[in-house]
Amino acid sequence: MSIPKPTSPITTPIPAVMFNCNGKTGRFPHEERCSLYYQCDETNQTNLVPCLGDTLFFNDITKSCDVYGNVVNFCNADGTRMPTPPEPTLSIPEPTSPTSTPTPAVLFSCNGKRGRFPHQEMCSLYYEC
Repeated sequence: MSIPKPTSPITTPIPAVMFNCNGKTGRFPHEERCSLYYQCDETNQTNLVPCLGDTLFFNDITKSCDVYGNVVNFCNADGTRMPTPPEPTLSIPEPTSPTSTPTPAVLFSCNGKRGRFPHQEMCSLYYEC
C-alpha cells in the first residue's frame, strides 16, 4: 500500500528558529516532536511544519507524515522522538576453550532497527542495535 505524500499545510508554517538547512533541501525530522518536520527550500528558507491530524507522525524514511505503526523505530507512542540509536556493536561470547580462534567481524547496518539480530555466519554471535 502506498503512503500518500503530504500536501501543502492548511495553516501557514511556523518559522523554525533552531534548525539550519545549511544549503540542503527537503524534509527533515524535528529533534523532539514526531508530529513536526522542517521543510527546507532552495532559498535556504526553513519552515517548521506540523503533520495534519492527531495520529500522524513524520516518517524519517519516506520523508512524509505517516501512521504510528510505520514510525515505531523513530517515535515513542506519546509522539516524542527516540534518540538516534548508536552504531551497532558486535557481541562475541567468551571462548569456551583456549583453542578458539577469533571470528572476523562482518559488516552489518542497523538501518534504524532496534534489537538483536543474528550474525550472518556464526550462530553463536549477534548484533545489538
